[in-house]
Amino acid sequence: MSLGCTDQDAILAPGVVPVANREFTGNQPPATWPWAQPGLARRTPTVPPVSDVSTESVAAPGPDLIAGISAGRAQEQYGIYSTIAPMVAAPPGFVDHRTPWQDATRLTGQALGRSTEAEKPVADLEARLARARQQYPALAGAAGVLPRGARPDDRPPGSTCSPATGSPPGSAPNSWARSTRPTSSS
Repeated sequence: MSLGCTDQDAILAPGVVPVANREFTGNQPPATWPWAQPGLARRTPTVPPVSDVSTESVAAPGPDLIAGISAGRAQEQYGIYSTIAPMVAAPPGFVDHRTPWQDATRLTGQALGRSTEAEKPVADLEARLARARQQYPALAGAAGVLPRGARPDDRPPGSTCSPATGSPPGSAPNSWARSTRPTSSS
């Protein structure tokens, strides 16, 4: 089950379809953005209401794993949710909603027993990004991109993430795109 704002992408990356996705935008059925929908393999995950992350709603679809890396409050909820199924949360040293996508994908792949399968899409996308940096050197230092048609406050009531940035409301726009790896002083 994807409990976080973007955890469905990390679950789908190694070829696993989540039994449920937490809704956070209100406009991407079944709580999966278009680029990831082919990974659903014609299956439709359950989508609990955006404001319902109760123990009952998390347990209802019968998850084998609960991914809460981008859930924000997953560390404090870890004890409760891990009684339902094993849970993977943001690793220590990362601020809520700021685990880099590469780390989230690898961590989720490891929890699913699919580390090799999770590494391939990470390596493929990093190679594509490297080619884009070579092709468009003027973008060097750019912090982020706002998806076409998205607005920073375009989210349903009760949502904890902005669909435009994947960041919690009120956070610095595009701060999610900068390096968030812990430093030795962290």
